[in-house]
Amino acid sequence: MQHLLSRKELTTETSKLINQFAVPIAFFGSFVTAPQVWNIWILKQVDGVSLITFGFFFVGNLFWFTYGLLHNDKAIMISNVTQGALNLLVVVGKILF
Repeated sequence: MQHLLSRKELTTETSKLINQFAVPIAFFGSFVTAPQVWNIWILKQVDGVSLITFGFFFVGNLFWFTYGLLHNDKAIMISNVTQGALNLLVVVGKILF
């Protein structure tokens, strides 16, 4: 599969800049699920939460974490560990409450 930018076109400076932001963005971007976790675990509100959806999200996180591990991509691993943990909290909370 051809990438949008070939490796030759992506300058070293641009690559370094993107790499500097990749891990922090991967980590903090995962917390978009945090309000859902708060509503479930603190407020005990599970109405409207789809167990199937968050279950599939979690399975997807396992896949992408494994992919990141195989390709030694820290951003993919970090984002999927943090997002996977939050998705798992949603799933478990939905089951318990």
